[in-house]
Amino acid sequence: MEKNSEFTYEINPAGLVQDRWDDRLTGADDATIFQSWQWGEYKRNHGWQPLRCTVYDTSGRTVMMAQVLLKSLPFGIRAGWAAGGPVLKFKGWSPKQAGKALNTLRAGLLESQRRLWLRVHSHSPNEPELAYLFSGQFHRPFFKVNSGFSQFIDLTQSVEAFEKGMTAKHRYYVRQAQGQGLTWKLGGDDELRRDFAMLHEEMTREKGMESIRVGLDETRKIFSALGSQALILNGYHAGVPVTSCLVQRFGNRGFYASAATGAKGRELSAAYAMVHELFRVLKERGMTRLDFAGLDPKTSAASGVNHFKRGFGAQLVEYLGEWECASSEKLRWAINFALWKRGGRL
Repeated sequence: MEKNSEFTYEINPAGLVQDRWDDRLTGADDATIFQSWQWGEYKRNHGWQPLRCTVYDTSGRTVMMAQVLLKSLPFGIRAGWAAGGPVLKFKGWSPKQAGKALNTLRAGLLESQRRLWLRVHSHSPNEPELAYLFSGQFHRPFFKVNSGFSQFIDLTQSVEAFEKGMTAKHRYYVRQAQGQGLTWKLGGDDELRRDFAMLHEEMTREKGMESIRVGLDETRKIFSALGSQALILNGYHAGVPVTSCLVQRFGNRGFYASAATGAKGRELSAAYAMVHELFRVLKERGMTRLDFAGLDPKTSAASGVNHFKRGFGAQLVEYLGEWECASSEKLRWAINFALWKRGGRL
């Protein structure tokens, strides 16, 4: 634990447990699944070490949390990645306090880790005040890993309002698919995982996108770590799986993590009905927002996905996005170059 005149800063304090971390995290308006304890444990299985950092004010109130995933690189370099963080919109938060807390977090991490490169990816909507605060402590990266754009689907609205917000063509495809006798299964059992993985394998093979494939083994790892925070919705035609999506949940919010539709599903426009059904089942479970994710306006290969997602009329959001710092400017340049050469992977 480290202190300055205004804040107390902790990294992985003794006795920290999942419930204590997640219960605190859900108190922030900008909390995400990627800052949850389970997500950190899932990434631990892929060679990342979770550092769970908390900044408190003088009264002991939590003002900032950040789960930073660390990976060891050659030459003693440590790479840090905080997807969906830091989380700072706790009750009573203020920009002035957030700026000082960011300074505490950055300084503490750089001091605790030798030769560190750190990148954060905030999922808060981009606001000038927040961008100003972040720019005082971090740099914009030379090479971004993510596009920074998403859509938020409001699950508190009625089904009728959701349909009204779609484009006319999307409403037509939803109705067309709903008339094809599709049946739906929601859950996380191994049958659903197998069907999801099979469709994902088919889709990525046909599109030559094997690098993003989510196979059965990986799907099982996700459910092993996230448990009930992960859900699969599968659509079937005559008993055969034709469309599927994987959703990750935290609190009352969901994240559209991955989806796949087979050749028969595309013929039936099944993916359109799947999103409609997903809206309905998540709403029934009391969830308030779905981060539709995955928009990329700069990549031509993503144009079809962009068109599909944009047609549902969700709120377009630009995240506050990616920011970084490093122990030295040379190290920051080197890591960005490596990310560019490796297509965004460390």
